[in-house]
Amino acid sequence: MCTFEGEQLTMNLKTKVLIVFLWLAALLPVSAQVSDVFRHLNTNQGLSHNRITCIIQNAEGFIWVGTEDGLNRYNGYKVDVYKHDPSDMQSISNSGIRCLFEDKSGMLWVGTDDGLNFFDVTVEKFKNFKLIPGKNSLSSNQITSVAEDNDGNLWVGTAGGGLNLYNIAKKEWKCFKNRR
Repeated sequence: MCTFEGEQLTMNLKTKVLIVFLWLAALLPVSAQVSDVFRHLNTNQGLSHNRITCIIQNAEGFIWVGTEDGLNRYNGYKVDVYKHDPSDMQSISNSGIRCLFEDKSGMLWVGTDDGLNFFDVTVEKFKNFKLIPGKNSLSSNQITSVAEDNDGNLWVGTAGGGLNLYNIAKKEWKCFKNRR
């Protein structure tokens, strides 16, 4: 039987395409079986409350969940709960969590119904910031949001007290209120 060069080339190309197609087809069922696992967390798994107000994942991979009754740290296996303890000055200032923010240095900032807190992950303690009338402090204890600017200063939104700028290096507060 006589074959021409063009027919042989076409047959080799068809064979190669078929092999690639079969190889890809064999991989598809395997890749379809791989999926991300999503777990539902609630009080049965150790969450402090089922009403979640905010959630973030920090640089270390922990999932931080703010609820109506505590701050929760989930490591993929268990939940650690942080609540206000009136007898411990280094506990979180209030268990009603409103916002969470991780700054550039890895500190976790927690806005609550009664003050701003940062959580030092190295010692697992909180430092509280609250309104102190007549002093350089927050303008309101109801914290609604926290952000960081390029200079490393914190901007803290409050309910009824305006916007606060915290210069971390100088440990100074400045308040900006809407004038009506």
